[in-house]
Amino acid sequence: MNRGGNNPVHLGCVLVILGSALLLLGCRSASPKPAKGQKPAAQSKAHEENEEDVAAAHAHYAAGVIHEMNHESDAAMKEYYQAALMDPSDETFILDLSSKFIETKQLDKAVEVLSRRASQPDASGAVYARLGAIYSQMGKTNEALAANRAAVKKSPELFAGYQNLFLTFLQNKRYTEALKVLDEAAAQPKADAEFLVSLAGYYLRLGVEASDLNATVKGKARTALERAEKLNPSNPSLKLQLAEGFNAIGDYGKAAQIYLDLLKNLPDVPLIRERVHARLTDIYLHSDDR
Repeated sequence: MNRGGNNPVHLGCVLVILGSALLLLGCRSASPKPAKGQKPAAQSKAHEENEEDVAAAHAHYAAGVIHEMNHESDAAMKEYYQAALMDPSDETFILDLSSKFIETKQLDKAVEVLSRRASQPDASGAVYARLGAIYSQMGKTNEALAANRAAVKKSPELFAGYQNLFLTFLQNKRYTEALKVLDEAAAQPKADAEFLVSLAGYYLRLGVEASDLNATVKGKARTALERAEKLNPSNPSLKLQLAEGFNAIGDYGKAAQIYLDLLKNLPDVPLIRERVHARLTDIYLHSDDR
């Protein structure tokens, strides 16, 4: 793509910027009904300020797109950052932006844009889980725990909050609390197969770290895997993880059954097929099935 102001794509983006800003600012003429207990003039002013912020956020975002198309990454990130601060309503955008800040080691900015989004009443548990992961990376254990507990409360069906809590406790060798987190996750009645397979994996990881809990967590891992199996996941990658889980707990019969089923439906990727064949060979050798 050619650079320069005459590029028709760039001109189109500029028109989008102007159009969005004018449209949003034009909405100021329609004053909303005042909230109960709030003076009409005060609410009208707050509404106008909000519309100005949204319009400016759109302009910053579109400018960021232009910079990105011109391979000006730093300039694009600055524009995206301003857009996120002015209008934290787009959660998908803010989560994506926070990932970019994490990749470039700008953790403070990632926390700032995520915190702005978390202050919105409709923020999901994914935002709090991302915040918790970053706080943990920054060594802020108390903040990490608080954010991840909020993630679990907001979105109990999302495994990320439990995962982050577990890893924080595990890193600090607080094994009893780590186990309680996994048990809380296991109590979720609407957990999907991916959630349950991940849960089983973390139970087994805890058994490696705390050998005295190995027998207990192995049984809990089996329960999670059996729940996942009953959901009959169709995704090959998830089924492979399920088979690996049964193999890890020593249930070679179930593992072999899933591996064999996978061979019928696996994509034609030699490395994956070789891995499955190797697992089956190990199982057959283990059971002396020549």
